[in-house]
Amino acid sequence: MKQHYKDQQGKLSKDTAALKSRLQRTTGVDKPKESKPIKFNLPGMDNLKQSTLLTVNNLTVKRDENILIDEVNLKIKAGQNIAVIGENGTGKTTLLDMIYHAYKQNNDAKIIASPKLKLGYFHQQLTQLDTTKSILDTVNELSIQDNSINQTVLANLGFDRADFHKLVQVLSGGERVKLALARLMVSDINVLMLDEPTNYLDIVTVTELEKMLIDYPGTVILVSHDQQLVDHVSDFVYEIQAKQFNQVK
Repeated sequence: MKQHYKDQQGKLSKDTAALKSRLQRTTGVDKPKESKPIKFNLPGMDNLKQSTLLTVNNLTVKRDENILIDEVNLKIKAGQNIAVIGENGTGKTTLLDMIYHAYKQNNDAKIIASPKLKLGYFHQQLTQLDTTKSILDTVNELSIQDNSINQTVLANLGFDRADFHKLVQVLSGGERVKLALARLMVSDINVLMLDEPTNYLDIVTVTELEKMLIDYPGTVILVSHDQQLVDHVSDFVYEIQAKQFNQVK
């Protein structure tokens, strides 16, 4: 499915061009040139093909003492992209938090992480950003990509190259979201876990993020209310409804 949407990028590019043209007519502002696919370098990916990176067995998802999801069963292989959808309050973020905690602590018998799993988690708190560092230094700090890819990811997410040396402390909330996403995408991980990554992003940046997630050679676990993003990026979709966790795609 991921390959299918790579094949569809020609159409997506045309849609993006039309969008930019429409924005230019309404705002009088020329939009950036269309981005090219990014060739992310994830060491060891060839050895991970079809490997199971994460297994969730008969997991009950609770917030305090309230059951949000009766039972979650999930198996994710390297290179697969999955999305989790559902109304607010159904337990999507709680599920991601439980997966990340189990990965870090390795202490939950119902959430089994492969030793090969390297999980990066994007969430809205953004506490991982050091406000005393520059935009570029923040991305370079954990990056395993070359500098050109680091800068391209930043540019695709809407950062002007002339502003790469601005400090994080002067950035708006939306800019910090973009920076956190960029930092994660170039770091030494093979699974991106994203909780509502399009919040605070404009429509052009959402389109660029979508294309980068399609290009990303690792695995994506996505929670989003953006149906187009879910449809284009995911191979499998799971819906939480009435405390049930069911595959719908």
